[in-house]
Amino acid sequence: MSAAVSVDASAAGHRLFAVPAFRAMAISTMVAAIGNGLFAATSFLYFTRMLTMPSTFVGTVLTTSGIIAICVGAPIGRLIDRVPVARANIVVLVAQATSVAALAFIQGPIPFALAAGLVALTGKVKLAARGALIALAFAGTDRVRTRSWLRSLSNLGMAGGSAIAAIATGVDKPWLYRLALLLVSATYLVSAGLLRPLRTVTASPRADAGAGGRRGALRDRVYLTIALLNGLLGVHYLLIEVGVPVWAQNGPLRALWLVSAGLIINTVVVVLGQVPLTARLSGVSSAIRAQILAGGLFVAFGAMLLIAGHLRGVPQAVWACGAFTVYSLGEVLQAAAAWELSFELADPNRPGEYQGAFASGAALGPALAPLVITGALNAIGDVGLLALGVGLLVLALLQGPIVSRVQPC
Repeated sequence: MSAAVSVDASAAGHRLFAVPAFRAMAISTMVAAIGNGLFAATSFLYFTRMLTMPSTFVGTVLTTSGIIAICVGAPIGRLIDRVPVARANIVVLVAQATSVAALAFIQGPIPFALAAGLVALTGKVKLAARGALIALAFAGTDRVRTRSWLRSLSNLGMAGGSAIAAIATGVDKPWLYRLALLLVSATYLVSAGLLRPLRTVTASPRADAGAGGRRGALRDRVYLTIALLNGLLGVHYLLIEVGVPVWAQNGPLRALWLVSAGLIINTVVVVLGQVPLTARLSGVSSAIRAQILAGGLFVAFGAMLLIAGHLRGVPQAVWACGAFTVYSLGEVLQAAAAWELSFELADPNRPGEYQGAFASGAALGPALAPLVITGALNAIGDVGLLALGVGLLVLALLQGPIVSRVQPC
């Protein structure tokens, strides 16, 4: 395995882009993100309107695929550890491209379920493969810095893909939806091709590496517990997407345009703030502190929206937009802290297996979020967001004592 790349912690972004491994991953990620945005904005309409699949059937297929992905995260990661990790990333992207292209031509529920399920499954596996690639290609703080840059670029790509999707959804013709799916497939193939230079930068560890160390991610109780807690913390990712629309409809004087404002503010903060706000994050101790700070910001978000709900007009907009900004800062910090913990607590000889386990945990929060968020808001009203914030803070606070069993905080 070639040596991991290291960039000085104070290096500016343009210097990191000078590193071949980072540059290849950055461009590849942004191209794939354009496809992700295009697919997210057009696929459900294509499935339900053009293929006339019942929405409940589509939802069942996607949910089932997500559950399978959660269950196979660590085993798939173990397989990734046994092959050159760059090649594993390329294979996953090609498989995803093939399954998306198949959706443009399939007919009938069974072929649809197989193709759509494979798209969803490869999308989850891709997270583990990318995490393993970052773990092997970069060292120390460069890993979280790389994840931060990739997340910012991914958000930009998603926005671009969503904008392109407006053409297909505006015309609303079957052939244009199929063309959009083929374009998505093409972005994944291009993304895979852009990763080819990484074959000379890093390779997977030996299949028997780590045999004398830890016995694997599924037997690492501390790592699994941290992965679970961070997964549950991931409920926050849908606070604006799901929670704010419910909040906006819970009061007659609340401006519905604030829902869009929340999404825009969140995107801007993540794109512009993910890298600079997490540049100083280094080590387990700083990650735990960032988690706790993020939890505090989630509490503040709930409190500010609680206040905004009793206002109207400009004051309401100011408090709500302030809440969206506060939440977005918490999201940025929590994401970076989770990445740091996923790398620092993992067995370096089993990056695929450990990143796969962490990715499985990360999928729990978004899966549970719609039920948890709507349930809290419907049960106790606006106080539900504040209660959720407190719950997220508790999940962050629990991690320090658990991590201290293996590393002092």
